[in-house]
Amino acid sequence: MVSNGNGETRKTLSSLAKEINENRVSIEVLKTEIQQTNMVHKRLDTAIEKLTNISSSIKSMLAVHEEKLSQSEKLDEVIFQKLRERQEDSDKRFSEIKEHMELTEKRIMNEILTIKNTIGSRVNVLEKWKYLIIGGSIGAFIAFRIPMTAMPELVAGFHSLVGLAAVFVAISAFLNPEAFNLGNPGNIKLGSLIEMSIGAAVGAITFSGSVIAFLKLQGIMSGSPITFKGQHPLNAVSYTHLTLPTKRIV
Repeated sequence: MVSNGNGETRKTLSSLAKEINENRVSIEVLKTEIQQTNMVHKRLDTAIEKLTNISSSIKSMLAVHEEKLSQSEKLDEVIFQKLRERQEDSDKRFSEIKEHMELTEKRIMNEILTIKNTIGSRVNVLEKWKYLIIGGSIGAFIAFRIPMTAMPELVAGFHSLVGLAAVFVAISAFLNPEAFNLGNPGNIKLGSLIEMSIGAAVGAITFSGSVIAFLKLQGIMSGSPITFKGQHPLNAVSYTHLTLPTKRIV
């Protein structure tokens, strides 16, 4: 009985020792796990601290960036305002320059027109005097060179030029009636047409008669009268035109 009791006691002690060893092992394992957990916690604390620092840095950077954006927006607004002011000033100056150029152009054109009119009037005067001087010079030259015995021929020659001038005046009035205040081309008054026709006819007769007289005085043609059919009616018309008052072509 004592042996059996001792055996059980030994078994009990052996099992208790075994449990104690197992508990020691478990405790060691728990210690190891606790140490590892503490290390993980430390790492997490370090990571959290780093994340907190990073977050603070990011917040600071964001604040600085927002400040820079705000300053940039204010600067952009100032620049845009300056640009608008410059644009308005440029438009105003452009309008002033354009107006000044238009006024200057009008003044220059008026001055050019005035100078043109002045030159035109002077040219017209010179043209009139030119022809007067040329004609007078030719007449004076011929008058000084022609002897007194040839004076009838000279008068006949000059008279022929008078008739020819009358023909040219009638033709000019017909081709350019506006210059003579007779109407428009193709719309000339009947009285003016009759007057121009009579003037051209009388001028032509005067020219031809003066040429014939000149040739007869020079002895180139025979002194016998020149007759043709219808001469008397034509002489009557010419006489009527010369005796009756006619309207002067202006």
